[in-house]
Order: sequence, then C-alpha cells, then structure tokens
Amino acid sequence: MLPLLSRLLKRDPLFFVAWAALGGICLASGGMVLSLAAGVPIAIVMFAGGIRWRWPWLCVLSAGVLFLSWTNFRRTDASVLAELWSHDESRTAEVEGTVMAAPQGLGDRSRVTMRVRRIKPASSATIVEPLLIDVLGPLPASRLGDRIRASGMLTPLAPPRNPEERSNRGYAKASSGVVAELKVASRFRFHVIGVDWGVRPLEWAGQAREALSRTISRGLPAESEEVALLNGMVLGVTGDISPESTEAFQRSGGMHIFSVSGLHVGIFGTVAWLILRLIGVSRRPAIAVILVLGGAYAFVTGLQAPAVRAAIMLGVFLGGFVIRRQPRVLNSAGIAALGILAFDPAQAFGIGFQLSFAVMVAIGVLGEKMHAISQRCLAPDPFLPVSLVPEWRRQVHRVGQYFAGIVCLSAAAFVGSWLLLWWYFGTVTPAGLVANCGLIPLSWGVMALATLSMLLKLCALGGLSVIVNRMNFWAVSVLKQTAALFAALPGGHFELSPLSDYMKAAEHPLPEVVVFDAGYACGPQVVRAEDEGRSRFWMIDCGDHPGYLRGVRPWLRRRAGREIDGLVLTHAEKAHTGAYSWLRKDFEVRRTIVSALPDPPGSARPWKPFAEAVSAGNQWRLGPETGIEVLFPPPGFPPQSRVDDQCLVLLISIGPWRILSMADSGFSTEKWLLQNRPGLTADVLVMGRHGSDYCGLPEFVRSVGPRAVVATSAEFPEGEEIPDAFRKELAQAGIELFDQGRCGAVEMWREGGRRLVLRGFVDGKVMRLGTSE
Repeated sequence: MLPLLSRLLKRDPLFFVAWAALGGICLASGGMVLSLAAGVPIAIVMFAGGIRWRWPWLCVLSAGVLFLSWTNFRRTDASVLAELWSHDESRTAEVEGTVMAAPQGLGDRSRVTMRVRRIKPASSATIVEPLLIDVLGPLPASRLGDRIRASGMLTPLAPPRNPEERSNRGYAKASSGVVAELKVASRFRFHVIGVDWGVRPLEWAGQAREALSRTISRGLPAESEEVALLNGMVLGVTGDISPESTEAFQRSGGMHIFSVSGLHVGIFGTVAWLILRLIGVSRRPAIAVILVLGGAYAFVTGLQAPAVRAAIMLGVFLGGFVIRRQPRVLNSAGIAALGILAFDPAQAFGIGFQLSFAVMVAIGVLGEKMHAISQRCLAPDPFLPVSLVPEWRRQVHRVGQYFAGIVCLSAAAFVGSWLLLWWYFGTVTPAGLVANCGLIPLSWGVMALATLSMLLKLCALGGLSVIVNRMNFWAVSVLKQTAALFAALPGGHFELSPLSDYMKAAEHPLPEVVVFDAGYACGPQVVRAEDEGRSRFWMIDCGDHPGYLRGVRPWLRRRAGREIDGLVLTHAEKAHTGAYSWLRKDFEVRRTIVSALPDPPGSARPWKPFAEAVSAGNQWRLGPETGIEVLFPPPGFPPQSRVDDQCLVLLISIGPWRILSMADSGFSTEKWLLQNRPGLTADVLVMGRHGSDYCGLPEFVRSVGPRAVVATSAEFPEGEEIPDAFRKELAQAGIELFDQGRCGAVEMWREGGRRLVLRGFVDGKVMRLGTSE
C-alpha cells in the first residue's frame, strides 16, 4: 500500500498537499488550537526535514500544520456565533461591516447583505471569517464595498421548527450563508462610514455582468423563460428561472450547467482559442489572451468557487503547453484547492466547493480509465490496415469517441457527486448519465453562440450579434425541452430524505399525529395508522408552498415514501392549500377530500378533477384503532361569505383518545357545534386563528373539555397571536397550552397503550394523557 501511495505522491504531489490542507482546516474547526506564530516555524522545519531526509510525506504534513494555524488565525472565536445564536428572541445591537450583495428593493423597504466585522453588544471582538447578516428596513442607497454601521433589532436565524426540517443554522455555516437578520427601523440608523476597496470591484463585476446580459439577450423577448435560462447558463444568474424549469433540470441531472464551472470556462476558452487562431495569433500570445479572458470571465460571473477553480485549472492546463509539460487533472485540482483554501479556509465546508472537487477527483481517478476502455471498444480491428478502413467507419469512430467521452465524464461525475447530493439534498439522478449526452453538447452550442455574440458586439457588429442571439434562443429552447424529456423518464430521478438525516438518532417512537408549525394559520397535520402490516398516511391540508418545502415534504419523504393514502383540504385558502400542485408532483395521493360547500368565487381549485366532496357524517377507517370523522359543515349548509366559516371540522380517533381539529374555524362554527353536537368532547383541541373573527369561545372550550390545546400563534399578521385572555382562561381551567409560536410542531404518539404523549418540537415540552383522569 505504501509503495502505491508513494508512486501516486510522486505523480500528483499537490493533490495530497491539498488533502493535508483540508485535514488541517478540519482539525482547526474541531477545536484544535495552533497560533500562526507557532505554526509557520513548525511547518518550515517539517518541510525542510522532509527535503533533507527525503521524507515526502513529512513535506505533505507540513501543509496540514500550516493550514491549521492559518485557519485559527482567520477563524472568528466560536463563542461569537454561539452567543449570537443563544438568544432566540430579537435584541438591540449595532453592527459594522461591508456590503457584500447588491441592495434589493422590497416595496417601501430594502435589503442588503453585509459581511460583519463587529457586533455590539453581542461581541466587541473583531470577526474575520465570513459571517453574513441581512439588513432590512427603509435603508438609504448603498453600493457593494461600502463599509456601514447600522443599529436595530438583531434576530438570529431560527432553529428548525418541524421534525426533519433542514437546520438553517447548519446549512448557513456549510454554505457560508446568512446567519442573522438586522431590522432597521429608520434610515437614520444606517450610515456609510467608508469603502472596502477589496470588495468594491465586485460592483464593477456586477455592472459588467449586466452589460453582458444585455448583449446576449439583445433582440430577444425580455421576459421569456429562454432568456432567463440563457443568463443562468452563461453568467450564473439564476434568480429569474422558473420553478418548473429548475425542477426539470434537477430531475434530469443537468442542474450543473447553471453553475459557472469548468464546462463554462472551458467552452469560453475553446471558442476564444479558435477565433484567435483563425485570425493568425500565434500559440503563446493566444494562450496569454485566453488566460486573461478566463480570469475576467470568472471575475464577471461573481468569483464563484467553481469558476475560480476552473480559471486556475485553465491556467495550469495552458501553462503546461507553454513549458511543454503534460498537465494532470488531480495535480491541477490540488493547485486550485490550495489557492481557494488559502484565500478562504471556510470554503472547505461549502457545498459548492465539495461538489466541485469531488467531481474533479472522480474524473481524475476514473475518467481517463473509463475513456481508455471505451476507446478500445469502439476502435476498428487493430489488425486491419488503416488504408482498408472505410471512411464511414472512421466517421462513426470519431462520433463514437466524442459521445463516449461525454458518457465517461458524466459517469465519473455521477460517481463523484451522488453521495454528496444525497447527503445534502436527498436527490439521486441516474437519468443524468444519459441526459448529459444531449445536454452537454447543447450547452456547448449555447455557450459558443453567447461567446460569439459578445465578441461580435465588442467588434461593433451589433446586427450580427442579434442574429446569433436569435439562433441561441432556439438552441436554449431545444435544451429546455430536452431536459423536460429526460426529467420524465421513469426511474430517472429519486427524491429521498437527505442521507445526513439518517445519521440522527431516533429520539422517540414514530409519531401517529404531527401538527406542523406553519408560522401562521393552522398548520398541516399528518395522521399515521398501522393497518394490515403497513403504515397508512392521511394529511389534513398541505400548507403554502414555502412551508411545505421547508417542513412538510422532508417529513413525508422520510416517513411516507412516495404514497399518501388520503388528503383532506379543510378550506380553499392559500395558507392551507397553496402547495397542493407540488404535493401531487412529489407524491401519489390516492384520495383527495374537500368540503361539499362551493369555494369562494375566483379561487383556484387544481384539486377539482381529483376531489370527492364530503360533509358532516362522513368518516374513514385508517386502521384498527384509528379513524377520522367529519363534524362540520352539515349537508345542505348554506355557503358562507368568509372561507374560514366553512372549514371542515374533523374528529380524529386514536384508540381511546380523541383529537378535535378545527382548522381556522371561528365564532359561527363553534356556535353551531355547541347547538348541534352538545356531547362533543375531545382530549386534544387543535385550532388556528380565524382571519377576521373571534375563535376559542370559553363556553365551547368548556363543552369540549380538552386536556391540551395546540394553537398556532404568530406576531404577524395582526390577529394571528393568541390573545392573553385566552391564555388565562386555559390556565384557570387547568388546560395545557401548546403555543406553536414557542414549541413549533407538536408530535403525538401512544406510550404503552395507556398514555398519549404530546411533545413540542422546539422547546421539548412533554405532556402525557392517560385514558382517564
């Protein structure tokens, strides 16, 4: 084993040096402390000793020591972030830092993202690693690179509020993203105090990016999806791409074409090379021009880690031609990694960095071997003289070589990336192995035409540039349709729970009822029952789109797989049904149940072709001891002017326990139940807030007699917060309140068949209900 590693070290030394650097960064992040003053001399001694005694591994390890001390020097004291996140509530703070993202207008307010250098009173220590905070409010004009001082209410990113929900805090750390928000009440609390000239060039890059966007889209419909895809592919600007297109490229395994990386820089350099050689520029000057253009392209597209890596590798690759040395993929990847990590060690934990280099390592290790095998399989008979090989066979061989190269690269990239994609995102796309045979050549054509359009515009040939853009519009349209075609392949895409979720230890038995925290309005609910050896899942509402993606879908993927036995939509309101179309895309919904009352005029009803209408009296058996019954509205009930007054009210039975789910019902529904269901009782009352009416009547709560109330509560919009009077009434009656504004989602399960356990997900509040008091 050691002789093999020694041979690999001699062949790709910088690849192993990069791994040693990663090891040093991980040790520093894990808490090992080594000052820069001590680390540099130790690394120098180790390197010199390795040279003197011919111990190459000692030279490699010296890089780990150097990066260990460098990361400690660059890293903010972990206590700063821990102290920031130790307060879940907002507090007054003053923040100093640099504007790192272009200001965005939000109606009468605006948002800027700043890299923090100091937070008071949270910490007076200087913060040196990237720590981003969003500043929101009626802010004055600012530019990238402005040094600012702002004061307001500092709110750390909230922890997950639902089981299986991604931790914003952990994800932000992994992607060097925003970790908190600062809400500024007045423009007079936001001051520009100077300029950070190290960041100001990013504004110039943004201006150049906008100019290039206008160039490649000149003469095309400005609001078309094709223009959005073109900007995403060429410039990495993906904000305008529709969710439908994003989903198609994700499912086809082609989302990588929107990350400005080696594919883009390579195509850009190849087109520039062909043009320079065509006009008679010799090799070395042409290489120098391409290196400058490659660096400029990476800069204009925002210095994204994959683009920087690709620009460095382009320089190494072309530099090999100048000095007549054959460049190697692994060695080049090592050089690029060392350059990026030296600039920012935190990139080691970035998802983009990990995916980018995992793919490059897989290509370096597997790509060449796979390509060599494919070449031997496609080559003509080696014993047949070349003069006897027909021309058509040579052409077939050339075309086969091209597509075999794409398949080999795609397969190697799949091997390098699938585990990380599953770990972070829960997606595996085998269709990409085939789809890239079509998507990569089409991407090459789109990038080539865009590059040609830029050069024609630079040469004052704007008319020809518009013609090229129109050709590119057609090419992008074909690319979009190709992605949609491969996305529809059976078995080409799998949506799973992120692999990292399976590393979590189970804290309690699988819940039988989950009331998700939607922020406002009664959240979606899931009822699980065991029947005939399998788990059956019924949902009550699906929530709005953001809440569904954040909390509901991850739970369903982990627990329910691909099938939901029943979905009950209590009423046609966006907060309760906005994610219906997405739910049907992600899961097979066997039954969709809605109220027999007509929906309000103008309301969208995508469930209409699939739904069955019900009213009071309908009930379903989910399992031997689990069922759902509709209590309201009764048959023939007149339509109401407010949608919250015609919610389906459901009674859920789990063994001897009864859970009354009121959705957003209010005064009139509660009065009807009091008059028409006088014997109605329940152990748990689940309720939202009526949008424009009172809910939670004292006489209704007394009549139902719950031992616990699960109620939504939110500061915004007004009226969604639980009134103090209601809290006092429950406390006086001895009823436990699970305030979802504080406890988040609420899980319920049976314990030993004699108790029903309720647990708040955020605060861990637990209550056990026996079969009788």
